[in-house]
Amino acid sequence: MSKPMDLGVCVKAYDEALAALVRCIDELHEVGMAAATAYWDFVRREEARRPGYENRTSLELSCYRRGNHIEIKWSHIKWFGKTGSRTKVRTPLRRGTETFAYHENTLKAHAKEWEWEMVKETEQKMAIIRQSARHVVRAIISMRSTGKVDKKNLLGLNWGRGSGEAEEDEHAEIDHET
Repeated sequence: MSKPMDLGVCVKAYDEALAALVRCIDELHEVGMAAATAYWDFVRREEARRPGYENRTSLELSCYRRGNHIEIKWSHIKWFGKTGSRTKVRTPLRRGTETFAYHENTLKAHAKEWEWEMVKETEQKMAIIRQSARHVVRAIISMRSTGKVDKKNLLGLNWGRGSGEAEEDEHAEIDHET
């Protein structure tokens, strides 16, 4: 007779795999934040060198995390009102659904000439992070689902533990005594 499967070992392995995937999300978020910070440092430096409202960037890059979801997006900034009481309105830019990247033409239409190369370089990094994060999040969802199924089975079936194994052993002993 084959040895019964120990689901306790599987559940522990699922938990360890899930923890490793969450660490991947942590690292992807850190890399995204570093790229966003480098972009904003560059913009602040350049804007300080270039006086005037017309030389301000009209792009905004944001990178944040909610749970295991990483959101990295570009928005177009438009200012309304008089110089002393201006209001900023952000309009999210559309991103390609299959490429995880913003279209170059869309970004270029809103980028200033002095920032275009940095925008392009930053978006290339961010597209890779978005794509990786999507796959890791899907893996997290799969691991959670699999772990729930096996925990349910472990609690409900008691494979290889308790009454089922003991009954087989009792019957074996009775057969030998008679």
